[in-house]
Amino acid sequence: MFEKFKNWLEQVGSTDRMPMTFASRSIRLNHQSGTVSQAKEADIAAMVHIEELIYGVAPWNRAAFAADLKKSDRLYLVLKNANGDVLGFIGCSFDWNRADAHITNFGVHPAFQRQGLGTYLLQTTRQIALAQAMCTMSLEVRVSNYQAQRLYRRMGFMDGELKRHYYLDNHEDALDMVAQLEEVKG
Repeated sequence: MFEKFKNWLEQVGSTDRMPMTFASRSIRLNHQSGTVSQAKEADIAAMVHIEELIYGVAPWNRAAFAADLKKSDRLYLVLKNANGDVLGFIGCSFDWNRADAHITNFGVHPAFQRQGLGTYLLQTTRQIALAQAMCTMSLEVRVSNYQAQRLYRRMGFMDGELKRHYYLDNHEDALDMVAQLEEVKG
């Protein structure tokens, strides 16, 4: 009986894992000062607004973000300018059983795209994934979002399977993408 429980626990993972945390840090991108910090409930309205600007209708609502922020296997980062305005965000789910860091949500305010903010958020998340001993980083992207696909490929993501009718808003297909991460040297 104990052996069955032990095997089950190894498959599903420990539920007593400490929540993911990130220490705020000052950054300088494109001659502008800002910060990257762990997203808080107060940042949700800005994250939803960025999604509305990108997609017309936010795929995630306030309740979805709030629920995700509370999960111990999730980490959301926000990138803010010197005035405290959220310019971009990224969410990641960490699966220690599969050693995969899955990007759940990612967006940069359209007025600040193509300025390195998205690259910075992805690189920071990649560093966190490596520190958590993840072997892969994965995500889904709309098949029509060529700009994002170019960024992901530049960051080492490879095309995977096509997920038909993945997105609820317009039933658009999604492309799975996966990046192999370097092993953490101990």
